[in-house]
Amino acid sequence: MNALSLLVTTLRLTCWPFEVEGQGTAQDPPAGVTAAAPTATVRAPAPPPAPIPDSLPRQEAVRYDIRYGLFGSIGSLSIDAGAVAYDDPATPVVMVRAAGRGAVLGLGGIERRIEAEFDVRALGSRRWKEARRKEGTGPEHETVDLGERNTRGENRIQRQAPGKAHETQRFLSTLPTSDLLGTVWRLRTAPPVLGRTDVALVLDGLALWLVKATMVSADDLVPDTAVHALRVEGELNPIDYNGAVDGGRTARRFTIWLDRRPGHIPVRIEVPVGPADVVLQLVESRRTVAGAPSAAPRG
Repeated sequence: MNALSLLVTTLRLTCWPFEVEGQGTAQDPPAGVTAAAPTATVRAPAPPPAPIPDSLPRQEAVRYDIRYGLFGSIGSLSIDAGAVAYDDPATPVVMVRAAGRGAVLGLGGIERRIEAEFDVRALGSRRWKEARRKEGTGPEHETVDLGERNTRGENRIQRQAPGKAHETQRFLSTLPTSDLLGTVWRLRTAPPVLGRTDVALVLDGLALWLVKATMVSADDLVPDTAVHALRVEGELNPIDYNGAVDGGRTARRFTIWLDRRPGHIPVRIEVPVGPADVVLQLVESRRTVAGAPSAAPRG
């Protein structure tokens, strides 16, 4: 595959430059258990709201320029995170939304949106929606992936593609499992300790990857800037839903530079693809709280 066709393919994704279909199916999850109704006279006291870590990214808006080698800028990515919400006092969540677009030399324009409900306690998304379509087309041409994960480790993904029957995949996993946004929010909220490796699973559409992220530096100079940041080196290995290695897809490596301040905004993300790296470079970051000043990374 030449560089141009590779780029057109990779631009289907906003946060990572690839998305290859996953393989394998798992059995349907067990039926739920209905709890007994509480009595009319005795009620357990509501638990107090769970404390929120200072490092949890919330109430912010960031924007990235997507670049690739000699092609320069090929797209953009915007991510917005809301305030902490308490549907259940013991389970705080943050809604995170991303919207990206990209094209190479005016060809293969793709728009993609992701919405994720990040569970602060589980450090992963409990529900998410990914949608993508060719630039200039309507919603009827959109492919949508709906995912969810429960406290028992059961994962369910449904794909709704134009002109095709809905496809549903289910599997169990003991490792933390999330979509792309939830995985990034996990690294931001709880970066691995220097020299340690965090292991999790990430779903990109229907494709399942085993992610290993290692903190290799607590004070690294971000390329092409004067900013000092944490540097995380990672690898993504393609696997089937049953845990076996998927030989039909290629393993990937990535590097993320995280702002050293609480919230750990990714200042730069690099993923080697073909003859060059796809680079997401932070352009703007700001708090969305009324009256809050802009918060750009500093050295």
